[in-house]
Amino acid sequence: MHVTRNPPAKSDSNRNLICHVARLRSDEVTLVDSFAVTNPTRTVLDLGRLIGFVPAVIAADDALHSVLTTRELLVAALVGIHGTRGSRAAARVVHFADGRSESVGESRSRVLLAEARLPSPDLQTAVYAHGGYFLGRGDFGYPEKKVLGEFWPGRRPYEARSGQKPTELTRARPRHCWSASLLVPRHCT
Repeated sequence: MHVTRNPPAKSDSNRNLICHVARLRSDEVTLVDSFAVTNPTRTVLDLGRLIGFVPAVIAADDALHSVLTTRELLVAALVGIHGTRGSRAAARVVHFADGRSESVGESRSRVLLAEARLPSPDLQTAVYAHGGYFLGRGDFGYPEKKVLGEFWPGRRPYEARSGQKPTELTRARPRHCWSASLLVPRHCT
């Protein structure tokens, strides 16, 4: 467990507890079941400062997607941690985060695409037939190139969604000139 204490407390850690020292403003702390905890905005910044980029992006994306915080609040809160250890890492997380990511896998996929130096994809990309008929939506895509990407956490990527037969999407996709890529976690293959 990680805890943050105000100065003049000292940082300390053992097998079960890691204590950080940081100045916390009263508006950055809230009560949950009578325990004082940092609010979601401050928590995202602290995770950005203290853990790796990928898990911090996952947490930031989820906080934005769940409307626990906003991009505006995160950007404004960066001022309060400017110059502290890890503040640049937190800023990188805040600027990369996107609440349109709907899962851990989608967030990880975006990081992988960025690490591969690919352009930032459009998220939750809608695909329409020539007559404007909605065919479906992919996790990410490049509409101008007609490339769609989907994160699938299991082995069967073409299982029916919302009553759609597995063959419907696979047959419709080539007819409308879209190519598709699937990202399946290594442990699922």
